[in-house]
Amino acid sequence: MKLFSIISISVFCILACSCSSNKNTPKPNDDEKELAQLCNYTTDEEYFYANAFAESVDRQMAKDKAVTIARAELSATLSTIVDSFTKRYRKTVNNGIDAKTEDRLILTSKTALRESVIICDRITMTKGGIFRAYISVQLSKADVKEAMKTALLEENEAKINFNEQQFDKTIKEVLR
Repeated sequence: MKLFSIISISVFCILACSCSSNKNTPKPNDDEKELAQLCNYTTDEEYFYANAFAESVDRQMAKDKAVTIARAELSATLSTIVDSFTKRYRKTVNNGIDAKTEDRLILTSKTALRESVIICDRITMTKGGIFRAYISVQLSKADVKEAMKTALLEENEAKINFNEQQFDKTIKEVLR
């Protein structure tokens, strides 16, 4: 019973301290205004995210520009991943991943962009009548993995030695 009381008091103290307001939180100066950042996601274990914003006097044009910018960011991310993957896979498997196969991997992974989804879409209008579109786009890492695996399997039928265990190991390292 005594142990239970000590544990209960300890838990209460920890919760009370962690839930108290922080009086040392800096406040904006008088000439500053704190703004909420709209549509801001960070890549995690399951998904790639790209965030973008664009301005235009036309509402739809602002949104279209922001979506294009976000998808271009995802495309650049995919190019980096494919490059890293092919270098690692080439070293570990010692097979003939040539420039043509690498190009096919890039093309196939970018095709996975069709599966990307707009998960946040906010539009604001400035006092001057300019529309600002804030967009976040999400792409499943599993979709990218499957697209790359399919491309390698199709190339395997042509000439390369596909090693599924090594593929899974290498892609897991790259997609972290």
